[in-house]
Amino acid sequence: MGGEIPKSVKPGEQVFLPKYNQKAYVISASGNNVQVQVGIMKMSVPLKELRTTEEKIAIGQAQVGQVYKDKAASIGTSLDLRGMTGDEALLEIEKYLDDAFLAGLSSVILIHGKGTGALRAAVHRELKNNPRIKGFRLGEMGEGGSGATVVSLK
Repeated sequence: MGGEIPKSVKPGEQVFLPKYNQKAYVISASGNNVQVQVGIMKMSVPLKELRTTEEKIAIGQAQVGQVYKDKAASIGTSLDLRGMTGDEALLEIEKYLDDAFLAGLSSVILIHGKGTGALRAAVHRELKNNPRIKGFRLGEMGEGGSGATVVSLK
C-alpha cells in the first residue's frame, strides 16, 4: 500500500505507517522526527518509518485550519476529572491538553475536586512534566478554589 520513504513531509499530508498497517496524517515535523495522528492517537515516529501514499496530500492546509477551528468551537475551557482515578484522569488530561493546544486556547481549568488531595497531586505531577504548559496554579474564588487548577498553555 505504501510507497517510498518521503524526503520531507508537511502538516496535513497523508502518509502510511507499514509498522501499524495504517494511514496517518502529519501534524508536525522537526528534523527526522514526525508527529502523526492515526485515528484518535497521536505519536512521534522517525521519518524513515513513513511511506508515501497514492494520495499525496489528503487534506490541504485550509482544511487542516478548518479542523483546528472546528476543534476550537467544540472544546470547552474546563475538564471535570472528579470521580476518576489518577490513571484515568492522566489519560483524559493528555488528550484534553492536546486538543486545547491545537484549538489555540491560552488557558484551561482542570476540575479535580478537593477530597483527599490525591487527584490534585497526580494532576500537578503530570502538569510539571508537560512541555506545552507555561504554568499552573490553584483556582481562585470563582474559579473553583483548591478544587480546580488553572493551566496556562504555551
